[in-house]
Amino acid sequence: MSKCHKKSKHPSLQHPCADLAAIWGATILLDLKGYKQLNSGYSSYTHNGNLLRTIGIGNIEDKKINAKEFVEKISKQREKFACKKPKICRKYKNNLTYFSKLIGLSKAERKILNFAITLHTHVGLDDIADTLGNITANDISSVLSFLLKISEEKVQTALSNRGLLSQSGILRFSKGKMETMRDRLDLMEGLPAILLSPMKEDLFDQFFLPAKAAKLNPKDYAFIQSEYQIIKQYLQQGAKTGMQGVNILVHGLPGTGKSELAHTLSEDLGLQLYEVSITDAEGDAISGSDRFSAYQLAQQVLSKNNKALILFDEIEDVFPSDSFFGKVSVNENRKAWINKLLEQNPVPAIWISNDIEQIDHAYIRRFDFVLNLQAPPRKVREKILKKYLQHLPVSQTWIQQAASNEHLAPALIARASKVVSAIHEQHQSPEQALEKVLSNTLEAMGHSKKLISGKHQTTT
Repeated sequence: MSKCHKKSKHPSLQHPCADLAAIWGATILLDLKGYKQLNSGYSSYTHNGNLLRTIGIGNIEDKKINAKEFVEKISKQREKFACKKPKICRKYKNNLTYFSKLIGLSKAERKILNFAITLHTHVGLDDIADTLGNITANDISSVLSFLLKISEEKVQTALSNRGLLSQSGILRFSKGKMETMRDRLDLMEGLPAILLSPMKEDLFDQFFLPAKAAKLNPKDYAFIQSEYQIIKQYLQQGAKTGMQGVNILVHGLPGTGKSELAHTLSEDLGLQLYEVSITDAEGDAISGSDRFSAYQLAQQVLSKNNKALILFDEIEDVFPSDSFFGKVSVNENRKAWINKLLEQNPVPAIWISNDIEQIDHAYIRRFDFVLNLQAPPRKVREKILKKYLQHLPVSQTWIQQAASNEHLAPALIARASKVVSAIHEQHQSPEQALEKVLSNTLEAMGHSKKLISGKHQTTT
């Protein structure tokens, strides 16, 4: 466990930015008059222990005290804060500095990000910020300017859609009508935990990570040779010239080799492929909006790398799916935001989907090239079978017979090979084992369970 996160009776006291939280908390309560909201209804000035401990006066919890005495207590604490420079956990500070430099954040943007992270992770500061109630989108600029000692103009620029906080997807400034300060400064899921932990080389792996090596080569896509060459040449030109808005959409039934096509293209072009993560560090699925944020972050971090290519897989999960009488209903602001993503990305991207039925045509029109990848023809299926099964004692006759099944997609072959390779020394007939594995999968997908039509002879 990091030294920044020692266990204690009051975890907020061990927060990496505890000193800053105390200063910000005292300022909100005194200068912004947040303390006035504490003595109402069943609450009192000393009712919230988290709030009191944040500013170092936890000893008065649940004691009877009037407004004047409470203000004096906070004022004395703030005088103590003024006498020393606030400490920040060195590991967290280094993480924040490194992260900010990679993205290119300004000093003002870094201050706002630090405040937002502290607000989202420090219970006491969050409680203190709530004393301001539902703060308007317009007022938050003046509040942050006062707390962080930066001009309102710089705050507004940092929180705008054109700012790097928004463009990188790490902080979304909400402009809703009635929201607390925490809700207005909406952070990318998982970001605080990463920056508050010891630095790792795989800092961005929760959001995007280098792809594994390709299993197929360009010859395996000879059946779409003309389309392959157009996509390859366009991606090559986009990467070489730094062209913005280079986006390829590949769709088709599961298992047809869509993702593998992206891997093959990247190696053919000599580019490093990076995949937008589908799950977080705990293995839980990442929501659509957070995957979009991860994509934005990848674009920003890799923007100066002319050897990078981004793969955004399973995009049917990130585009809006709510519908009304069969037509997708999307907020116009969100539609404009997504369209902007498809027009201004600095790093070429390949987007993959099993089903584009729900995706608005307004989005599809913004892709430069759309490819419907069908299952490969028989000759290609035969080549893929040979490649994946070359280490198994499988006859040429069996491969030819299996290749005749038009539903036999590359992904199915790869997985069947994985299973049978693990057990073939204990199994008398690899061919029979392959048939069992493939037939059951085909049946589950709604196809005939019979892998090979007619009689055939299998080797034992």
